[in-house]
Amino acid sequence: MTKVELPKELVEQELDAMKNDFEHQLSHQQTTLDDYLKRAEITEEKLRDQWKETAEKRVFGGLALNELKKREGIEASDEDVSKEIDRLQNLYPAEKENIEKKYDSPTERSRLKTLLAGQKAIDRLWQMATRGDNLKNIV
Repeated sequence: MTKVELPKELVEQELDAMKNDFEHQLSHQQTTLDDYLKRAEITEEKLRDQWKETAEKRVFGGLALNELKKREGIEASDEDVSKEIDRLQNLYPAEKENIEKKYDSPTERSRLKTLLAGQKAIDRLWQMATRGDNLKNIV
């Protein structure tokens, strides 16, 4: 395994995202992060320390996928985005208008394009791994 010095800012951003996701999950359970921390008898800092290794793995994986996308020229097209929006609308017909409204936003279309390119990179990585291609030079 390659040793890589991960940018601290990226790890902190990932920890922030993990915290936001956790707070969202807790809200579905009718509780807050503060309540959780009190019940668990830990501080937010301790929780972040517990999550740090996972955050680092996520950052490393994201950087590796970005490098693979760059080296392999993997991108998602506007047509890919339109097809995915259509797929989502067919999958969730009751949400068709909400999906259309959400993806009218250039920011959301860009996020979807990035997500689709990431999925293409994962598909390519899987293809490389199952064919026995050399994966050493990805990162």
